[in-house]
Amino acid sequence: MQQSANDFSKLNFYRATLIAGLALAFVAAGGAAPAQEFKIESQVYVDEQTTPIASTLTLFQDKLVFDFAIGPDGSSVSEVVIFDSRVQSFELLDIAKERRVHMEQFEVLRLLETLRQQGAQDERLGPLIEPNLKETVDLSGRFLRLANQQVVYEAKCETPKDSSLLPTYYEFLDQYTRLAATDPRRLPPFPRMELNHSMRKHGWIPQEIKLTLDGGEISTKTVKLTAKHQWIDRLSEQDKKRIELARRHWLQFKPVSLSEYRDLPKLAQSQEGDTEK
Repeated sequence: MQQSANDFSKLNFYRATLIAGLALAFVAAGGAAPAQEFKIESQVYVDEQTTPIASTLTLFQDKLVFDFAIGPDGSSVSEVVIFDSRVQSFELLDIAKERRVHMEQFEVLRLLETLRQQGAQDERLGPLIEPNLKETVDLSGRFLRLANQQVVYEAKCETPKDSSLLPTYYEFLDQYTRLAATDPRRLPPFPRMELNHSMRKHGWIPQEIKLTLDGGEISTKTVKLTAKHQWIDRLSEQDKKRIELARRHWLQFKPVSLSEYRDLPKLAQSQEGDTEK
């Protein structure tokens, strides 16, 4: 699934940033102690719209984290991402096509480094590959702003009631952010990694994150996304039923390669067709 720098720069910027906004704004936690059970409900909005374009439900139970992509009806699930903190690995489950892919930590890190090397060959991608975001912080208001000429993050944060959740939270936050490197349609995760570092430094968790992306030389579009997160300190019976179903899918779904799971051959064909037009 190697891509040239030229192919990388041809990605549809608006589509990539939108998908990335969803994946990178949804934060969760892993590696919890056996007694720890909690969840995060998240919604993502575009511009000033009041109807979310996507929602996720992230459930933390024992040493596993289950991140559910919820459909517009509020109940259907298109994908489940499972993080196993015991072995630092991911299972990605495609519910509609009943297939899954297993990702080891070293595989994700290798793809992350490949992405960095490829992006470094295109100077237009500099603010995304080596973002060097400038941090502005309001300690009393628990507010962070990190920005360069192309990327702006604004995060309203809070301190969790139970500080013992923080190591768990930050572990998965870092791992899940890197997972974006497994999909070439997503925004490079490096800017978000810097925001993660700032939140960890201050011991905060996000309530609301606003992401503004200027297309720069790649696109004339400016994308604005807002992710809102609500932390809940217990799992419902319905949540536990979702987990049990996801566990069954984990065992039953057909294992496939990452390229097949991401439909990367189809993506390449589509890009070639766009070029011909």
